[in-house]
Amino acid sequence: MSARAITESELFKRCLESHGHLCPGLSLGYQAAMASMISPPGAMSISTSTTA
Repeated sequence: MSARAITESELFKRCLESHGHLCPGLSLGYQAAMASMISPPGAMSISTSTTA
């Protein structure tokens, strides 16, 4: 997704309004959140089981 497409999206505009200012952290966090929502189920799972 291009920077223009991101900054023009309604969701990003709502995030910007909530965050209060535009900064690299907001852009990076937005992209990370969007990527995590579209990744296949289990792709980012963390095992919590332990073996003795």
